[in-house]
Amino acid sequence: MSRTLIDEYIRVSRMLNRLTLSVPIMLMAQEQIESVANEAAKDSQLAKLERELRSKLKAVKGPEDHKQMAQAYEAYSEASFYLAMKNRGVALERTPATGGNKEKRPDFLHRSPTGDIYFEIKALDIVEPLSRHMEIGLDALENAAELDARARSPGAHLSLPLEISGHLPSANSADCIDDCAQTAPFWPLRAWRLMGRSHVVP
Repeated sequence: MSRTLIDEYIRVSRMLNRLTLSVPIMLMAQEQIESVANEAAKDSQLAKLERELRSKLKAVKGPEDHKQMAQAYEAYSEASFYLAMKNRGVALERTPATGGNKEKRPDFLHRSPTGDIYFEIKALDIVEPLSRHMEIGLDALENAAELDARARSPGAHLSLPLEISGHLPSANSADCIDDCAQTAPFWPLRAWRLMGRSHVVP
């Protein structure tokens, strides 16, 4: 029996839990994943995005599959953006594939009487993602191993914190965009966050 989208998300989350850390997976909210899965049953466009996200999560086989996790986060951002726009009454279509030569295309199209509008969704990654994702994951893994070793002796033991910088809670959308352009902080900015949707990671 094939796993559902929720099953794949929980599988990846549990694989990483108490072992290491992945910023892209950490930024995915289970509530949002459930919304995508539920609405996909009633929307053929969203169903395609749901299948793509499920496929990307399924491709994550181990805690060091940072590229696959980043690709899953991109698919998550696209599905979340589509759902956010739909909830605001903006109908979107997936743009048709352009064929060979790895040609680029926008992600979505909105047909309007005054002219078509195209949307390209960008899930901004952390600085130097190829090396930084690995560094963050290894730091978290080392902290977990060190805490496990100390936990074998009596007493209360606390792990070292793993710090990731980000936007101030009071920052508006313009401030977030400017921060990304000027200082490129480690905290990724979801394109659909600009629609006013965010979540707190415990």
